[in-house]
Amino acid sequence: QRMATEITSLVLEILGVSVEQAGNLLKINGQLVAVGEACDGMRLLLPLALVIYTFVFSLPLKTTTRLLLIVISMPVAIICNVIRLVPTAIAYGYLPDSAPLIHDIGGWLMIPLAVWILLQLIRLAAWIDLPIGRWRLVGS
Repeated sequence: QRMATEITSLVLEILGVSVEQAGNLLKINGQLVAVGEACDGMRLLLPLALVIYTFVFSLPLKTTTRLLLIVISMPVAIICNVIRLVPTAIAYGYLPDSAPLIHDIGGWLMIPLAVWILLQLIRLAAWIDLPIGRWRLVGS
């Protein structure tokens, strides 16, 4: 919880949003926003791990690539959580009536976003010509 709160606070400051942090609380526009257990991203790890496991074993990837994607899934979950928390915290500070809806929509988008990020990492690795697949097509 604490790490998600600190990173979210830092991102909000970078975006120019006036924010004060006290433990797992953020104060935005005079409103206290609690980053609780439901929002700390750790609940995302099990579903993300299942999706990643299915993802990496359904593609013809090298074992090292599979292991790397599994290891990277935790930082990706944290990144996705911060991407969710930033607009949610802003909404609770400035649009409290809309905040629960923004929070829920962000929750639904976290897994697809995480998979998309991992796909982009695979594409990046292929683009810089790292051997990620089990088989490599050789051009003539």
